[in-house]
Amino acid sequence: MNRKRIKITALAVIIIFLGFVFADSIGVFNTENYRVVPHGSHNHYVPKDRDMNAPLDAFPTEEPAEGERITPFGDVVRD
Repeated sequence: MNRKRIKITALAVIIIFLGFVFADSIGVFNTENYRVVPHGSHNHYVPKDRDMNAPLDAFPTEEPAEGERITPFGDVVRD
């Protein structure tokens, strides 16, 4: 292989890798219905469909148990 082909292949691999890193950072591969939001010394578990009028403090600081979900307003309910 010549140098130009090696450089193009290396650049393509780097671009694909950075694409996966970016997609992971914005949560594309996250299968949970909520995300973890750091808030000082603790975390809040916020649903992806959060009502933006609900304050962050309305959301639980513990991960919902199996069979539970977090509503857009911060309540934890059974599925």
